[in-house]
Amino acid sequence: RWNRCQSLSKGVQNLFLDLGFDLLADVSQRSDTVTAIMYPEGIDDQWRSDLKEKYHTQVIGAQDHLKGKMFRVGSMGTTTVEEMIEGCRRMIACFNEMGHTLPNVDVASYFA
Repeated sequence: RWNRCQSLSKGVQNLFLDLGFDLLADVSQRSDTVTAIMYPEGIDDQWRSDLKEKYHTQVIGAQDHLKGKMFRVGSMGTTTVEEMIEGCRRMIACFNEMGHTLPNVDVASYFA
């Protein structure tokens, strides 16, 4: 279970870094259970609402002074590799739909 959580989190971290996003935590402080990803310029929590309503996918929001500035992707529990791949594809599609065009990447390759 620990290895799966670590593999999922590394996949999410590497995918979003390659897509040009900033992660909240320094590399030495990153978690294997949740990844905090900063929103790109012009995107806020409306993205999370659209992701939930249009793509039936949920991610965690931020708290306090970071509310509306970042989102968190969990990688623990019973989340499978296939679920994470599909969730990441939906996140990318939602960003593209909101006008933040991302490069076309092979999402599955980040979780191989």
